[in-house]
Amino acid sequence: MQLETPTRELIEKYRKEFEHKNSAEEEAIIEIFKIFPNNKDYKGVLLKSIVINTLYGTRIMRIDNIARHICELDIDDP
Repeated sequence: MQLETPTRELIEKYRKEFEHKNSAEEEAIIEIFKIFPNNKDYKGVLLKSIVINTLYGTRIMRIDNIARHICELDIDDP
């Protein structure tokens, strides 16, 4: 099987297909990000990480370590 060469149009096509197929999951993620908008509060980051890990099946075993690491990155705008 030959893979298609990525283009902006192809990426946009697959993004739209993904969002259409997973619209309820995407909406749930958007809602939890509204409830916990920053990435400094460990509990909020942990909940967001758990939701994403579960819905996307990423199989991250130590999600608590990931949440702590995200908090330590200080990635929010000042």
